[in-house]
Amino acid sequence: MRTAAGAPEDMRIAHLSGESVIVTAADGMIRYYNPAAAMLYGWPPEAVIGRPLSQLAVDTDAHRARWRAMLGTGMWHGVGERHRSAGEPIPVALRWTAITGDQGEVVEVIEHGRRVDVEAQHGEVVEDAVLSDIAAAAFRLDGSALFARSQDPGETSSRALLDVLRVVDANERAMRLFAVEAERQWIVGHGLADFWPAASHAPLAELLSDVVTAPAGGLPRSAAVRLPGMVAHARLSAWRPAKAPETVVLVASYPAEQDRSAWELRLSEERYRNLMHHLPLAVWQVDATAMGVIFGRLREAGLTDVMGYLDDHPELVDLANDLVRVTEVNRRAIELFGGTSGADFLRPVRYIFAQTPEAAKRVMTAHFAGQRTYGEIMKVKTFDGRILDVLFTVTYPTPPEQLDITLLSMEDITEKLAAETQLRQLQSEFTHAARMSTLGEVAGSIAHELKQPLAAIVTNAQASIRWQARGDADPERLRRLSERIVDSAMRASDIIDRTAGMAGKAAPAFGRLDLVKAVADACLLVRSTTEAQGIELRLTSEPDLPPIIGDRVQLSQVLMNLLINATQAMVGAAGKSRRIEVRLDAIERGVVIEVADTGPGIRHENVSRVFERFYTTRPGGMGIGLAICQSIVTAHGGTIDVQNRQEGGAIFRVALPAAGGGEPAALSPHYATRSNPEGPDPRA
Repeated sequence: MRTAAGAPEDMRIAHLSGESVIVTAADGMIRYYNPAAAMLYGWPPEAVIGRPLSQLAVDTDAHRARWRAMLGTGMWHGVGERHRSAGEPIPVALRWTAITGDQGEVVEVIEHGRRVDVEAQHGEVVEDAVLSDIAAAAFRLDGSALFARSQDPGETSSRALLDVLRVVDANERAMRLFAVEAERQWIVGHGLADFWPAASHAPLAELLSDVVTAPAGGLPRSAAVRLPGMVAHARLSAWRPAKAPETVVLVASYPAEQDRSAWELRLSEERYRNLMHHLPLAVWQVDATAMGVIFGRLREAGLTDVMGYLDDHPELVDLANDLVRVTEVNRRAIELFGGTSGADFLRPVRYIFAQTPEAAKRVMTAHFAGQRTYGEIMKVKTFDGRILDVLFTVTYPTPPEQLDITLLSMEDITEKLAAETQLRQLQSEFTHAARMSTLGEVAGSIAHELKQPLAAIVTNAQASIRWQARGDADPERLRRLSERIVDSAMRASDIIDRTAGMAGKAAPAFGRLDLVKAVADACLLVRSTTEAQGIELRLTSEPDLPPIIGDRVQLSQVLMNLLINATQAMVGAAGKSRRIEVRLDAIERGVVIEVADTGPGIRHENVSRVFERFYTTRPGGMGIGLAICQSIVTAHGGTIDVQNRQEGGAIFRVALPAAGGGEPAALSPHYATRSNPEGPDPRA
């Protein structure tokens, strides 16, 4: 029964126990007294509850000494004499266990007791001892090798005695005392000399020598020793159980404040503070336990949509900004915010979210959802008025960790974001320059496309004038001529709009896009160029392709660049059919665009380099077209690759994710069967 004895379920168990159970406060005043205790001592509960336990002891001085030892180590067991109601003393095997509170203080003591025969009293007490129940550091030693010798065990030297007594079991406190970070096997199976401090070998060996030469089941032998580097003063007790005479039980008792675990905890806390203080990241330690209590109540009330709840109750966010307080900061946080000392920061977290108020709501939502960490990029205002962009991260505690410690960290990325913005601007200008170069290469084709509707406008307008000059013009015929003029003008305007869109320098505008129309427009702008070179341009598409999210101008630039490259690859390639095939297919979670030509293909050693910036084998080429195509496709969440075809020529494939479809699946296997990495004849 290791929980608080005041709990109702514990009382029921204690009432049914065949052992005497007495529960006292830390000062020894009796709080509970079960029926078995009344039968053992003859006193009714009314006579003892509220009175000191020491009044039952025959030797009150010995009782008080044992009580002090128990408060220090957490447990005591042994034999004591108690007064019965009739006045006669009786020997009782006692076991005291201290119950501690949240702060480690003793809140009550549970006593288990039973009457023993005088002759067997010591043997029975130690026989029942379980190492895990002993609050002191306890070992069970195997002395079978020692007792198997013919000579007197007492003749064994101190060092040999410590070597031959092997540890077969050790409790948790013993592990903490001698091998905090070691495996259990570091102690179990070894002799005491392997880990016991050498400075205390002599008193330990003297104590054990007395025990092994004394009869089994006798009284425990004790000695006071020092354990250098561990505890200043310890009391060793050892005995041989009557039922296991070749076993020795060794117990090291010492005050709780000298427990290695206590100073190790303090050392661990000091290491934590040193580590936090010297971290390169700015770190805030905050206490958010108050919000944890509020969240617990909201969960009990059945709340699941905390974001919606915070939208409807902004006052809770405001309350959190006041309840959650900073308890510690490191040196980097002071530097980042321009503070003078850590004291400037030890207040509610409102100042952290002053520049980005919505971030507090998102942090609370992640906390309510039970996330371990949460992060975002946000703006903060420093104490000296600077506005910084920071990568903000929260690490929430989870039981059994200390729930009053939540860690916030910030990394200043202001300069990094400014550099990325400048880089994006340069990339935009670079892409625009490449697009203008592409338009320059198809300027003839665009001009030719414009000539056709303009010529139709002139022809239909002249016919209309002639009909009107005759005086008997047919109104219906004039209407049809006017409609043709309007249609041709709209066609010319559409070509100009497409060209202007390609030449424009507007920021990318991502939206839901009909990829088939975008590809058809790109083919239209290069059609005259391909026709002038005697190249057939085919466009085919699967029906009902899924829409994608993308920028129409940028994807048109990719297609036009691939079409121009294919056209230039087939210039001068005689003796074979010249053809460019553009095909759109659906793949899992996306769409793939193929641009295949019947040219000479790509040299094997150049296949892996075609997307490198400024790499080209074409005279006069800049080597930027395909590099820009790759960057555009990557920005759309897709991939682009190239291979040679078995029947000759090259095939470029662009895979793009469908709207809301995530990353596109791998390209279908049948594409690979139509490729030949070597290619028939080289081209670049």
